This record gives sequence, structure tokens and C-alpha cells, in this order.
Amino acid sequence: QVSVEPVDLRSTVQSALESDLSAIVRGLQDPETLNVEVQGDAADVELPGGHVIKLKRESGVWRVEDVE
Repeated sequence: QVSVEPVDLRSTVQSALESDLSAIVRGLQDPETLNVEVQGDAADVELPGGHVIKLKRESGVWRVEDVE
């Protein structure tokens, strides 16, 4: 059985989150090239790194609903 110290786990999670955020930022640097699928008041934006940003339009304003 392997034991993981809380500090090690926190560092691993932080590193993974930073990597994901960096990939999202890089994907948004050239928005004209992104694939956007709009269905009514919902939209999915596919980023080059494989992430998908889910948007929802509320009172005419697009808001981020989720990031996958």
C-alpha cells in the first residue's frame, strides 16, 4: 500500500490545475480559429487542447457555464 503525504497531493493537484489553465489560455489566444457550436441559448467552444467551454446566453449576454 502506497501512502501519499497531503503536501504531495496538493502539489500534484496544483500542478495539474495550472497545466489545464495554461492550455485553456493558449486555446483562447486565437478565438477566430475556434470551433463554436451554437444551439439556441447554449454554445460549446472546442479548444485545441481538447477542453470544451460550455456557454449559456442569459438576457443577451454569453456566460461561461462549465469548462470540461
